[in-house]
Order: sequence, then structure tokens, then C-alpha cells
Amino acid sequence: MGLLARARRRMAQSMTAVLIGAALAGMAAYAGLPGWGGTDDRSSGSMRPASITVATAAAIDHTSVFAASELGFFEERDLTARVKKYPTGVEITKAVASGEAQFGLLGSYTTLAAAARGLPIRVVAIGHGDATATYYNANQALISGPGSGIKPGDPSTVKGKRIGLPLGSSPEAFVESLLDQAGLRRDDYELVDVLPADALSALRKRSVDAVVMFEPGPQIALEKVPGSAIIAPGEATNWYDPGVIVTNSSYLEQNPGVVEEFLTAIAKAQWSIRKNPDQAAEIATRWVDDLSLATATKSIRALRFDMRLSTNVVEGYRDLTVPFLARHNKVSTAFDPAEVVDASALNHVRSQHRPYFRDLYPLYSFEELE
Repeated sequence: MGLLARARRRMAQSMTAVLIGAALAGMAAYAGLPGWGGTDDRSSGSMRPASITVATAAAIDHTSVFAASELGFFEERDLTARVKKYPTGVEITKAVASGEAQFGLLGSYTTLAAAARGLPIRVVAIGHGDATATYYNANQALISGPGSGIKPGDPSTVKGKRIGLPLGSSPEAFVESLLDQAGLRRDDYELVDVLPADALSALRKRSVDAVVMFEPGPQIALEKVPGSAIIAPGEATNWYDPGVIVTNSSYLEQNPGVVEEFLTAIAKAQWSIRKNPDQAAEIATRWVDDLSLATATKSIRALRFDMRLSTNVVEGYRDLTVPFLARHNKVSTAFDPAEVVDASALNHVRSQHRPYFRDLYPLYSFEELE
């Protein structure tokens, strides 16, 4: 379904959404929200305490895990959680596939590519994203360097410029989509292979005119590189790369109760982030190296913490993510992303812990993923 069609569909049903939202809010008023330190009903009944390892990166979009750890939400679910940081999503998928970690947080790009290679991983929730949308890249931005001549808010002025990013990765798809929206063809600009760790240096040295970075990179660039500017933050309508929460397919089958308790802790953490982003930003500074509170406070607000799995997730993968991966020989054109997504555990958590989700925009019945 195209972007215009999706927009028309949502506009036509906006009144229904308002009525549903009002009804849910009215019913939830009698339920009350769980407290920060209190406990609530169990997801899976009398589950034994479990020890788990959660694989993350030193990334602000993984703050739901950091918050669940610091605020005691794992302990509330009888989980002893060890949070282990890995350098990239590739290592995270390997850790989950091998059983070294029971859960992992990473991007969809790397997840789908790993699943296509046969790794036994399943997407059981969204780490950061928007269940109501079929495109998402809010954690990425195009940043211009000093003296580049690129105008903030006008991606068309990138014509003839050099853009630094890791080629063949999510930032390449992001910038291609963004500049296509601005009316630029692929030969109107040059892409230069620049690793994320070298992006700030490339801007300072003016070896490129702009770079694509993940949060909190754009905010750090504004602090560290005088004359830099954010040209467009997360506005590419033809790229879909939410952060995801994955587990091993065998672990999901053998330990459904643990998976549900873990997702319940994350649901409470994401609710807490939406409710108190300043506290979440402070927590992130203790987990992400060289992240100032001022930067974290801005960066956390650029992300959307909506862990629900919907038909929009599968649609976004089929229409946007998989075609890009196929063009870069990461997956075959026959790859079906629906086989990687399993919403069963999360759907049960949502039914048992509605207060953690009631502030989110409601999903229509046809958007619910069974």
C-alpha cells in the first residue's frame, strides 16, 4: 500500500480512532497505573525466577533495557538480568542465536539480514518505533558540516555534495529515500564510505559535506562541530528500520513465560520513558559513553518507544526494508519477513497489562498482528 493510500486510510478512520481512544481512556481511569516500584499481576502465572542475559549496544535507543535494569522492573518480574553491551548488531544476533544471550536489541536491517542467513532469531517486540506507521527512521538524521552550503530543512541543497555514511547499510537507504523525496536522483550527489566512529572527524576536516548519523550522533555533532546543522531528522518516508527486540526461536518455544515476563518489564520501562523522558535521559548517560545529559535529553525525545507489533511492521518490512536488502544481496527477493515476527508473547502481555499501553495511539482491528 502506498504512502498516499495509507494516509487516506488513516484520515478516513480518524474519528473512529478518537472514539476508541476516549473509550479506552475512560475504562483505564478505573484501572489506575502501576507504581514505579510496585508489582502487578503476573504475565504467566507461577513462573520460577530466571536468569537472563540481554545483549545491547551503547546506544540511547536501547534505554528501555537500561531503565528496566536501574528501576527494578526486571526484579519485579523475578528476572535476574545481566545487560551485556556489544559493539554492533551483528555480534548481538550471533549472541542470541548461539544462546550466549537470551534477548537482544538491534536494528531491523541487521535482524532481517541475519534471519535470511538462517540464524534462529525471532522479533518479539519493537525496541523503538511506531506501530501505527509503515515507515520509521526517527533515530537517523542528515547533518551538514561547516561551510557546506547545505540549508537546514532543505535536502534539495545537497545536490552536488559529498555525503559520508557506511555504504550498504541503513543510513544509505535513509538518505536515498530522503533525497528522492527532495527531487534528487542518485547521481545528483556522491556517497562516501565513512564509518560511524569517523563521522565527526569527517565533518570537522570537511572531507565530506554532510554525514548520516544515528541518535545521539546528530545532537553530539551540534555540540562538537561548530557550524554543523541538522538538515532533516528521521523524515524518510520510504525507509523502515525500527529497533527490534529479538530472542532465539527455540528459547521462545521452550520458555514462553520468561519471554512474557521480560516483555512486561520492557513495557513498563517504555511507559516510564514516555512518561518521564528526562529521567530516561539521565539513565542513558550512565550506559552510553561520553553522552552528556543535555544531549541525552534532546536525543531521547527524537525516538518513539512503542513496542507493539502490528501489521504495519510486516508491511513496512515487505514494502521498504526487504527490497533494499535484496538490492544489496542481503536477502533474496523471496524472503518473507512475516516468518521472522512473532507477536504471540507480546499480545498476551498487552492483554494482561493494558495500563502500560493506554497512552499510545490505538491500533485498528486490521492493524493487529495475530
